Amino acid sequence: MNKYGAQLMRQWKRTDPERFSKIEDPEAFFGQMGQELEAEIESLAQALAGPDRPGESYLEKTARLSTARFNAESDLIREALIPDPTEEKEEPLPPEWQPLSRADPPDEELEES
Repeated sequence: MNKYGAQLMRQWKRTDPERFSKIEDPEAFFGQMGQELEAEIESLAQALAGPDRPGESYLEKTARLSTARFNAESDLIREALIPDPTEEKEEPLPPEWQPLSRADPPDEELEES
């Protein structure tokens, strides 16, 4: 488990012990969450940092990359740290709520019937 998964596991355990106790395999659950969060952070940090700048010194580049990583981590970790108690497993929509397919008749045909 990476540092993000461990951090998430500690936080969830402390802030919502009842929900945490319902997780069958916390190591696997938070290990996966940590990997996903790390990938999101890396992607956002690269986007925030942008391309190398002409004439940029080593220290300027290091500062730009570090700042981008810090901002990405703070934004994404904040979202992931606190479990949403209202979050429930999504249930499939009833069949009558499913989107219309191309095979369904146009609205004009329905009105004529």
